[in-house]
Amino acid sequence: GYLQPSLEADEIDAPSTNGIKTFTDFNTGGTEYVYAHSNTKLYQYLRNSPFTQIDKTTEINVTDSPFCGAIIWKGRYIYAQKTDLRSNVLPVASGSDVQILNGSNSSDLDIRALCIGSDKNLYIGDYGSVAKCVLQTGTAGNALDAFTIDSGYTVRDIINDGYYLVIFADNNAVATTSRKQGNYSCKIYFWDCSSSKTTADIIYDLPGNSYIIGAEMVGSAIKVFTYEGIYICNSGTPPRKIWSFTGNSTITKRPMTPYQITNDGETVYWGDGETNGQYVYANRGETFYVPYITHGSSAKHTALNFSSGVLFAGTDAPKVYVLNSGTTRGNATAQTVNIVLSGTYSLSYIKVTLKDKMSSGQAV
Repeated sequence: GYLQPSLEADEIDAPSTNGIKTFTDFNTGGTEYVYAHSNTKLYQYLRNSPFTQIDKTTEINVTDSPFCGAIIWKGRYIYAQKTDLRSNVLPVASGSDVQILNGSNSSDLDIRALCIGSDKNLYIGDYGSVAKCVLQTGTAGNALDAFTIDSGYTVRDIINDGYYLVIFADNNAVATTSRKQGNYSCKIYFWDCSSSKTTADIIYDLPGNSYIIGAEMVGSAIKVFTYEGIYICNSGTPPRKIWSFTGNSTITKRPMTPYQITNDGETVYWGDGETNGQYVYANRGETFYVPYITHGSSAKHTALNFSSGVLFAGTDAPKVYVLNSGTTRGNATAQTVNIVLSGTYSLSYIKVTLKDKMSSGQAV
């Protein structure tokens, strides 16, 4: 194999207040952009160098704080606040901001998951239910309680597996900042949102977990992040734990919200959402590793998003970084592990291929 350190993080223009909670990428007129949204600000960045920043806050509504989540749907920028859902054009513009859903089942919500279902409608996580939007420019036909989950549960994340709308929920405290470690109940619902069904076809329980953080779909596998660890499942296979964040694990740092988890189609990345959260972690297949160091301070990650080869990371400093886009490479460490092979093997040879000619005094 070939081991090469990742590129060092580049800090770009920082937010003036509050850490970024979501990054949302879009393309308009052939130019790629990323929206970075916090509780009080919305910034637009060029997705590529020089990553020019423009403050777009005055063109949206920020009166119903906190900001809870965002997505691109039907060519518009959709963003959730504490008790409503709003829509704006792309790029956002003054006079184009409209409400498309009014109300919420809990004023304690600080994160709301948004997902486009297999029926192309938009679904929004809430306390005790999932909301549904069919119209992107008004409230007509949009419903707050399209699908009801178990009483006392809060939706933490939603993904579309190609057929089912997969809903992740637990009965811990509603606000992410108030959740506690303990003996709570976590559930995964597989709901056929294209049908008229009011119940899930499949429900999985995750016993022994405090709460669900978020989930990502990679291929046919769903990676589910809880306080205790990472599980893998799909509609045909119950959850199985593949990593622990507790005990003697080599990686014990976890994200705090679904917007701190992202993937590139093969690899799942997550930012350390705790104090001194300097690292971005990754899982590909059965391999877990640390591909990036975002910063060297005591700040924690608040958002992470993969966009066409570039990782955008936000911290509560508040600062914004781009990963894997610079020119300077960092350091890398390879560590052997003690694995007992099932049989006796004879090593015939080792082939070493060098990238450049060796200089005088160098040896393999």
